[in-house]
Amino acid sequence: MKRINENRFPIILASVLLLPIFSVVYFTNNNGSGHLYIAYVMRELLAGNELFSRFFEFNSLAVPNSTGHWIIAGLLGFTSPQIATKLMLAITFLAYFASALYLRHQIQGVRSRTLATLFAALMALNWFWFQGGYNQTLATAGFAFGVALVYRWRTEFTFRRIIALSLITLGVYFSHLVSFVFLAGGILFLSAWQDRHKAKRAVPAAILTIAPAIPLLIFHLLNGSRNGEPFIPHWRGLESWTDFPGWLRYLVAADPFAIASRKSLPFTDVQSGLFTVVSPFALVSIASALLAGCTIVSFCRADAGERKRLSPLYVLVAGFIFASAFGPGDFGISNGSVLRERFLIAGLTLLVGVFEIGNFDLFRKISGVALALAIAIQFCYLGEFAGYSDRQTREFVAIERSIEPGTSLASITVTTGQEKFRCLPATQMSSFLGVDRDVIVWDNYELGHYLFPVVVRDAADKDFVFRLSSSSVFGPMNRFSSEEANLVTMSNIISNERHQIDRFVVFGKDEQIEALLATHYSVAAISPSGTVRIFSRK
Repeated sequence: MKRINENRFPIILASVLLLPIFSVVYFTNNNGSGHLYIAYVMRELLAGNELFSRFFEFNSLAVPNSTGHWIIAGLLGFTSPQIATKLMLAITFLAYFASALYLRHQIQGVRSRTLATLFAALMALNWFWFQGGYNQTLATAGFAFGVALVYRWRTEFTFRRIIALSLITLGVYFSHLVSFVFLAGGILFLSAWQDRHKAKRAVPAAILTIAPAIPLLIFHLLNGSRNGEPFIPHWRGLESWTDFPGWLRYLVAADPFAIASRKSLPFTDVQSGLFTVVSPFALVSIASALLAGCTIVSFCRADAGERKRLSPLYVLVAGFIFASAFGPGDFGISNGSVLRERFLIAGLTLLVGVFEIGNFDLFRKISGVALALAIAIQFCYLGEFAGYSDRQTREFVAIERSIEPGTSLASITVTTGQEKFRCLPATQMSSFLGVDRDVIVWDNYELGHYLFPVVVRDAADKDFVFRLSSSSVFGPMNRFSSEEANLVTMSNIISNERHQIDRFVVFGKDEQIEALLATHYSVAAISPSGTVRIFSRK
């Protein structure tokens, strides 16, 4: 009976955790809506839509960050944007959850299955997934699955296994570049860390599994140089290498589990620094530290064969977590960001697979309680966000008829500082409204880079998109530039480039922005609560 319950537990847990997503009509996030629109444009380009072909084109076939877009494009062929969003959230959650558990099974078998299931479920409820980072989540799932296979096959690479791993590596490459680098490094490292005669056979085979993606990577990096920002590491927030208080802030800043403010609790607006003690990040840190400590002790007590078997995996875990603590946060914002969080997700994913609790029953219980509590908090946050997202989206949908086919659209979002979640659907609602409407959405940030499957045809338009999308959010949630700089940029766009934008969708109110818009735009529609307005060019 216990074995049956352990087999069913992952299915039951995953089903329950996904309930909030399907409990409302609209569960919209920010990046997810941006991906929706790009996937819609991809469908229209394939169909020969003249409007979209005039402004957009496919990026190089070598571009990563595309797997999720193609899946969404397929989903939009038979379902609505809101259903496609829910299905993508479910698909990516299950892909990661299943891959992490498969990694666990390949390394530690059935030991501590319930604890591993809780750990994997909490890992799946991360911020990347929550805000619509579908490519990142799929790539991390591929990373876990690929590491599991190479660990299992590294002593004997057959031709079929090389082909299978090559396909997985290519899949990870087309999903996200960072995870591809993680997987490629993991394949080479695990292949090399074994007896010399085995390594001599394994390393060439490992190189063959990675080889098909290398030309794509080189071409992408050469193409990506058009972003105009060199690949230089940045430790943002650190004033100097000896800034000890700065390092403390830097260490705790990389939090991939904060889907809401760490000073908050679900279903209440009260905020307190005391709540950070029970934040998901604090709880997963406690559980991870205990599991890592028990694993180290169990490793020291193990026989030589067991230590030899697990040593390379433990080194990988330590390396990823060290990089998440002390590595750069990015190599230039235009080249991607939140790199430390990606390191941490990779390291903890491997920890799910390798941890060994041994006979430390007390620590097993404490870790289980910490993980279960963190999951419960994330689940409640999802439930609260579901209602919040649904209400906010309905405000936009109520006035969407004011956006006529063939027009161009952009958005302005005014935040107040009272936003609880690290995901504000309003910032990408112009993209959500643009799906299935034959509308050109100019403030979709993906179009301002060369990192995604669709790009603008004209270099001037790319610059326009970059400036517009980087200055369209005002208030505390603006993370690109100062408020004054944003106002100057938006003023220049409205004064000199307004011919590009037929409609502005505005969320929130600000006197300075009202004055800017009033010079050349007038209110065409107001949502039921008045929080969303559509401005039409005069």
